Amino acid sequence: MNYLYWGVMRQEILGATFTIRASECNGLHQTRLASLFQVMQEMAWKHAFDLGIGQQIHEQGLLWVLSGMRIQALRMPSWQEEIHIETWPRGLSGPYAVRDFRIMDKEGQLILRACSTWLILMQKDKRPIRIDQHFPAFPKVSPKEADLLDLPIKLKQGKGALRPLAMREVQYSELDLYNHMNNASFVRYWEDAYFKERKLAVVAPFIFDIQYKAEVFAGEFLQIDAFDDGFFSIRRGEERVCLIQISS
Repeated sequence: MNYLYWGVMRQEILGATFTIRASECNGLHQTRLASLFQVMQEMAWKHAFDLGIGQQIHEQGLLWVLSGMRIQALRMPSWQEEIHIETWPRGLSGPYAVRDFRIMDKEGQLILRACSTWLILMQKDKRPIRIDQHFPAFPKVSPKEADLLDLPIKLKQGKGALRPLAMREVQYSELDLYNHMNNASFVRYWEDAYFKERKLAVVAPFIFDIQYKAEVFAGEFLQIDAFDDGFFSIRRGEERVCLIQISS
């Protein structure tokens, strides 16, 4: 996506305008969900640094980790479409920092909105910290309630028969800055498995929930399984490392 940041102020909404590229689209000429995860991740990083909770965290030996995301998609953006994405910190909910996103078309009509939850971990031993104790003045923006999506749900277990879909080996190119599998790579694995099972791409409208449960490294093998109720699990051996559910 080609993009331009604008209107960056402390504890305000960060906005960016993008034009959808062909490399980010599927055979329906619509944006792949993993492509949107990548840009939302970049905007979250950018805004955290602008708000003083990015570089400051690194200097203290800490790191941000995405825990979960809930997305409500009314439709998916199309090839060559110009879209506008906004993000802001909602504040804290228990151990999580909450960040919201919304995507609109050039006329300002809502396309998609999302709510994400994040943890701050110690880089040394990956233990979570109390965000409210380390950052008592954690930034919070409160737009209209109509713009807010519920927090990501806690996924547990799918219903019906388990269907193994694919086994994937994690590649070096799928890692993030910390040499862990990038959050968008999990979504890409799921999109591939979804297409393999249903012989079609993900079509909006839908509600998409994802929960990240463990870090994954290059060379490890992941099994993607499906259930009857739109529930998917990604596991390493018997350990479930990522859970996903999609519904209309």
